[in-house]
Formats: sequence, structure tokens, C-alpha cells
Amino acid sequence: MKNIIVLASLIFIATGVLAQVTHNNGVSTPPEIVVNTTPKPAAPAKSYQKVAALTIVFEFDKGKVQDARLLKSKRISSAAPKVFVRQGGDWEVVLTGAKEHRFYVNNPGYSEAEPHRSSNNRYQWVAETGRIEWPLIIPLYKDGKAIDVNRVIIRDRQSGERIFEARI
Repeated sequence: MKNIIVLASLIFIATGVLAQVTHNNGVSTPPEIVVNTTPKPAAPAKSYQKVAALTIVFEFDKGKVQDARLLKSKRISSAAPKVFVRQGGDWEVVLTGAKEHRFYVNNPGYSEAEPHRSSNNRYQWVAETGRIEWPLIIPLYKDGKAIDVNRVIIRDRQSGERIFEARI
């Protein structure tokens, strides 16, 4: 008798829950997505916000740079990524001018990949071979002020080897 009462109670509760889920009270229907029909543009760049957009062509052999040259460069008014706070990366980008400024980037000659099933690593790096066009955005301002930059130097952090240098 006790089992019948428990079973009847469960059926009664399940019926109530099922009725709520299948009723059109917002649970069973997909949420309504409100789309803004008038796009809101990003705020225009402030007068001091300028960047140098470089395209550098690298020739890699198993992740090692064989050749590097500047393909194109231009200065534009735009907000820049916050690169000066970043401390990690294989390469050091040094900006010379009235003062030296530096930030760090990863070596584009290595791509992150999923490791083999037998590996305990969360990821692994795969060395690239061939030609890679690499975009590099260089902020020409820091802490809300324009900085004077006339040359960019890219160095390997471990070896100190100069990889690339150009006037911008």
C-alpha cells in the first residue's frame, strides 16, 4: 500500500512538471532574440591613437627563420591591442625612437596543435616550413600618449638573435 501511495505521488508530481514544460510559458519555446537593426559603430580613434600595420614575410625551415622581409607597411588611425602589458612570447619586438618600448609575441613559425593521444601534454607546437605572411600591429601610443617610433626590431628572446629590422 505504501508503495502505491509513493508511486501515485511520483506520477502526480511528474504530471505537473510535464504540464509546465509542455505549456507555452517560455520553457518549451526557444527564447526570443532581439536583434538591433541599427548597428552601433565603434567609437572613433582618438587623435593620438595610431598604429603601424606591417605585413612581414618569413621563410621558415622547421620553425627556424631563414629569411624575413617587410612586404608592406602603413600607419593608420585606430585603437591597438594592449600589447605592452604582455610578458610572454618567443620573440621580443623593440620599438626605437625617442625612447625604447618593447612587447612580446609568439613565433609564427610554430603552430599550436592537439597532442597525440598517448601524450600527457595539453597541446604541442608544430614547426612550420615554408613562406608565411605575418601581420603585426604596432601601437604608436602608450598610456594615452603618442610615442615616437621610427624603427622596429624583432629578436629571439632565448638566443638574442636579431630576426627582423625595418624603418617604419
